[in-house]
Amino acid sequence: VGCFLCFGFEHLSTSLLALHIQIDENSIDPDKDCPKPTWQYLSYNDWINLRQEEIISDGTDGLARSGIIVLNIPEEANTANTLLSSGLVWIRALFPEDLDTLPELMSIHTQAVVASRVIDQDQAGEPSLCLRPGAIQSVVDSPPEIQSVLQPFASFGGRPAESTNQFYTRISERLRHKNRAISAWDYERLILEKFPDIFRAKCVNHSSKAQPFIAHPGHVLIVVINKLQSSREKDEFTPRVSKQLLREIERYLKSVASPFVDFEIMSPIYEEVKVNAKVKFKPLYEKCIYLNKLQEAIRNFLSPWLFNETEDVKLGGVIPSSKIIDFINKKEYVAGIGNFSILKYTGKGDTLTITKVTDYDNYLKATYPWSVMVSADRHKISVVDEIRAYTSLRHSGVDDMGIGEDFVVGPWQEVKIEDREAETKEAALQESLEEYYLVTKKNIKRTVHGDS
Repeated sequence: VGCFLCFGFEHLSTSLLALHIQIDENSIDPDKDCPKPTWQYLSYNDWINLRQEEIISDGTDGLARSGIIVLNIPEEANTANTLLSSGLVWIRALFPEDLDTLPELMSIHTQAVVASRVIDQDQAGEPSLCLRPGAIQSVVDSPPEIQSVLQPFASFGGRPAESTNQFYTRISERLRHKNRAISAWDYERLILEKFPDIFRAKCVNHSSKAQPFIAHPGHVLIVVINKLQSSREKDEFTPRVSKQLLREIERYLKSVASPFVDFEIMSPIYEEVKVNAKVKFKPLYEKCIYLNKLQEAIRNFLSPWLFNETEDVKLGGVIPSSKIIDFINKKEYVAGIGNFSILKYTGKGDTLTITKVTDYDNYLKATYPWSVMVSADRHKISVVDEIRAYTSLRHSGVDDMGIGEDFVVGPWQEVKIEDREAETKEAALQESLEEYYLVTKKNIKRTVHGDS
């Protein structure tokens, strides 16, 4: 038996059960398939599968997104059970595969319905497109059977009325692509028109994520980026599209493109860029205030498209270190800069690697054609009173990194016997020296005190 989620209902007076399940769609890894659950009910301590016709509708698409699922609970589902608490009607969603691929549930509500809002354009003022949680509090001409109305989350979907310029733009684009995806431009415009939550769409022809540096004729890889307000606060600099939306985009493109084309829809691979430097401010410039200004300026410089919708998203490409150094030096409040380096973090977990550049004439290069280099949330900028001439070009090293930011010292991990024997053949271990593991964001390295 795999993992499962149980629901117990008291005083269930109807066979139709409408559940609204709110899911954190950003918790679903787009690269992993989330298994659909098997719905069961408890009858005399036995779990029995619901038949397909008893699942009236599933707006969650197998708990892959937020939505309403309507179940027809059979009469055999009773409260005479001792396997779980008695007096309740129990149902459960049974998942046969591992728990790591399951989404995070935020809330569950019963007696759920969907209401569509029609905005009267003749009303004065610009109506708010999104309704905040709790904005809907009652029903017009409410029948006595409805005691209260609850809107636990903000509204979703919808788009504002089309302006004259938007109308002419849409018609012009339609005349060009004729609702058929042939060129890269067609794919991008069709996606942006159909899905208003998408901020940018970029088409990479003849490419495959599995083999990034080999040409794949007939294969189209499309990179989509979500609007910032659709992403969680912690992902402010790395907005990602939910797995469910990626599926919807793929289904839509299959209806407007050639059946001989293979699609791959994905969010970009974000590579975080972090600047390490020491700066000296000019006199009369308060350190704390202008340090925050410099942090914000670097974030805007490295990721302008996050703060200005007119800026285009650059896939791949390079970031010369000279541009960053000159950008900082040209600030009116900066007197000098030293100990400069830039770090690029690629991947996560065991696959995370660090690329470091310290030379003025060097540059950081994106790992993949669909990589987007974005600014770190916080750069390591130190304000000093003096930058000597002979140290102004000295580059930063390990001493400029921070515990918990660039590396952490982890607990001891036992080395396998075969690994230890292999290491012993290369160099004799000094038993008198303390051994420990240095766990960095790049990899795990075994370090011995005293080694050079």
